[in-house]
Amino acid sequence: MKTDILANNVKIHYHPTSKFKDITIAFRFMNSLETINRPSRYYLAQLLSDTCKKYPTKDAVTRVLDENFGANFKSSGDTVGNTDLLEFRCTMLNGQYVNQDLLSKQIELIYDFIYDPNFINNSFTETAYEEIQERLLLMVRSYNDQPSNYAYNQARIAFGEQLKIKALPSIQEIEECTLEDVNKAYFDMIKNDSLEIFVLGEFDQDKIEKCIKEKFNFTDRVFNTAIVQTCTRNDFIEIIDRKPIHQSRVVFIYQTNQTIQNDDYDAILVGNGLFGGLPTSFLFQEVREKHSLCYTISSRYDGYDGIMVMQTAIDGQNYARVKELVDQQFKRIVDGEFDEQHLETTKKMYINTLRSSLDAQKSIIAYDYRVSLLGPKRSVEETINHIKTVTKEEIIQAFKKIECKLHYCLTQEETHD
Repeated sequence: MKTDILANNVKIHYHPTSKFKDITIAFRFMNSLETINRPSRYYLAQLLSDTCKKYPTKDAVTRVLDENFGANFKSSGDTVGNTDLLEFRCTMLNGQYVNQDLLSKQIELIYDFIYDPNFINNSFTETAYEEIQERLLLMVRSYNDQPSNYAYNQARIAFGEQLKIKALPSIQEIEECTLEDVNKAYFDMIKNDSLEIFVLGEFDQDKIEKCIKEKFNFTDRVFNTAIVQTCTRNDFIEIIDRKPIHQSRVVFIYQTNQTIQNDDYDAILVGNGLFGGLPTSFLFQEVREKHSLCYTISSRYDGYDGIMVMQTAIDGQNYARVKELVDQQFKRIVDGEFDEQHLETTKKMYINTLRSSLDAQKSIIAYDYRVSLLGPKRSVEETINHIKTVTKEEIIQAFKKIECKLHYCLTQEETHD
């Protein structure tokens, strides 16, 4: 991957590969969670991928994408540690296969959607705003109707401010976000967000550089936010929540006291595979397979926040027993009750997953972004090398630093005769 600086905190990354017949260009805007209005950025993700001034209707957007050999333009939002990320990604057929200059059209299309939105008097229209609001309200309601999603979101809110700020906006927050808030968020994003552009495929780098510089006028911006954070809380908390559901949902949140920037990262990653991250894990084999106490169970480690999350779906009557078993499986890792064969199997499964991720354009860009944020030590190949060298003792010592800080159980409403 080659990187050029277009302005202060504006970079373009070139990743040449012949693996795909498409060329993907992604614009990734990032800013601090503490300074942005997060609900308004949910509006932006929808508004800026829906229509634009040049293609003001959905039919016009569909037509231009179809005319360019089924191109697509998508948006997505996420949080990365202490930051909010908005990505706009355009994928289009490589013009060399049809003897056409599609690259210029692709860059033009990206400009049209992001930098020339469907404005009237320097504002999104009230009609577009209201349409997106209805869509977002439906999305939030649908999300909260899924017990697993609802439980995870409520657990994050309960953990403390560092995770609460990353939770899905509420119905009230979506409704209270005004058109003026959305307009302000747009201009703030364009002017102030850290921006990284990723180009993936077979391309003429000089041509892309020329097209980008001719079409876009990037200005310097200030970005001093520490991306990685160590999420912590002082005390342990247990919450029993109730809704009219059939299966209880359980979420445990552990603070690992270590992040992706620490030397213990790879040991926790592999240890999480032993604990609950893979089908060969203790949680899956003991709680699900041996004791048949859950329908699903897994754990995952977020190195940007320094937390590990365990989630499962159970019969609420078995909550106490499941808690006991989960604690036992965690203790097995701390006590080193796993053999070298299990450790090597876990490593191989993670390595295979990492390598297979390089077959997807979206995953490649995500890993390139991680390298840009954290340095070459966090590339896929370097991560694989680190995983290979993780020892049993390193996992034990890393897991001794981990503390469970929250138990959340969403269970059935009590019935009264």
